[in-house]
Amino acid sequence: MYDSCFKSYDIRSVYGEPLDIKFAYNLGIWIWQHLYSSIWPDATLIFGSDVRQANNEIIDWFITWLEKSWITNYYNAGIHVENMWDQYHQWWVCSSSFLYYFWKNTFDLWVVFTASHNPPEYVGMKIIDTTWQLIPSLQLKNMISEYIPLDTNHDADLSKSWKEKLELNDLVQKKLESLHSLLTDKFTSLSWTYNIVIDFSNWAAVAYEQEFFKHIAWLTNINITYICDKADTNYSIHQSDTQVPHDYETLIEKVVETSADLGIMFDWDWDRLWFVDHAWTIVEWDIITWIIASDMLKKSGWGIIVHDVFTSRTVIDKIQSLWWTPVKCRVGHTHVKKLMQENWAIFGGENSWHLFFPEVWWFEFPLLALFHVMSEMEATRQSLNTLAEPYLIFDKMPLKKIGVENTDQSLGRVIDRFTSKWYKVDNTDGIGIYDNDFWFVLRPSNTEPVLKLVIESQDQAMTKELLQEIQDLL
Repeated sequence: MYDSCFKSYDIRSVYGEPLDIKFAYNLGIWIWQHLYSSIWPDATLIFGSDVRQANNEIIDWFITWLEKSWITNYYNAGIHVENMWDQYHQWWVCSSSFLYYFWKNTFDLWVVFTASHNPPEYVGMKIIDTTWQLIPSLQLKNMISEYIPLDTNHDADLSKSWKEKLELNDLVQKKLESLHSLLTDKFTSLSWTYNIVIDFSNWAAVAYEQEFFKHIAWLTNINITYICDKADTNYSIHQSDTQVPHDYETLIEKVVETSADLGIMFDWDWDRLWFVDHAWTIVEWDIITWIIASDMLKKSGWGIIVHDVFTSRTVIDKIQSLWWTPVKCRVGHTHVKKLMQENWAIFGGENSWHLFFPEVWWFEFPLLALFHVMSEMEATRQSLNTLAEPYLIFDKMPLKKIGVENTDQSLGRVIDRFTSKWYKVDNTDGIGIYDNDFWFVLRPSNTEPVLKLVIESQDQAMTKELLQEIQDLL
């Protein structure tokens, strides 16, 4: 009954349909078995959450089984925040990125209770172990399915002890101090005066990050206007989906109102951020990838950049023209991180706006992305809009999802049509067709019966013509 909950790299569904307390209870059982078989008795676990109200009950059941299994080395990574919807919840809200940093070389397992950018009725979990990766869905499903038959005991005393751990554990405190030092050193190196607007997406998971911005604004010439910065478990102002222009409207309005140099918005578990420049334009992820890479390459002198198949040709050409090395990758966290580690890449980016840095164990970390964008603006003495302009010479259609009955058959028809000509063909992920005047990539989704398409061409008319031809084949 839980098959539909398992996505590519996490577990998600509407609360109770079917993800529920029974699943959380059995998740605790699996973690006990996993740790018992490999590390017991010294296993350590760290967890955190976004502000979804259902997480309170889910974590109660999760911790209940851990404690029944005599696992006591679990730590709550939440940071104290104010004005939360209940007195306990305020102590354990944290971002995915925050836990990514805390986990490495310190904890054996990491669990964050979040449904990322999904609407408020959703709940979910992400899990990492000593592989340094988000555990893939299929692997999680196979491991957890052994223990799912156990039902919850509604007469059992639910554990509340985790809610009493209001002071940071020594391990967590040391990691917090290390992270704070790393980020402070970077941002205090900036000397320009910046006016920025930060949209916290209803403070879904950014307890540490908001405190850091207050700290850094006091130490630097960065002037910050905060919006959507109060906890709102209904996310009533806007949601956070890069494919929905409406989600940017509040941020753009405030950038206009304050004449800000740039605006940024975080998603709900804070492992992604999006940029709006002073001209009120949303700057696309692959252009941001280049801007960050450019700043990092200035500091290192040489490097490899990992990018996914949807990256603009102008970005790839620019990297190659400067004798740096772009490495093309399949879409997905695991693929990007693996290639970065294998090639000792200095940076990696993918179209979902996850931006990866080796200094934080090849995970995504939006605060580092923001620093490098601001650093590149300062080094070149250019606005974000000016930095982005050279990469807008082609017409690029934003990623489009096309529902099909059979992804293999539909993709096959496109392959037959375009590989029969003289075009350059790339099979890194789905099918990529390249010509002097255009390129497109069409790949099947990992989680739903759709094909994902990106087209880039010389002009809008050619893009529309290609889109129609591909849709007719599908």
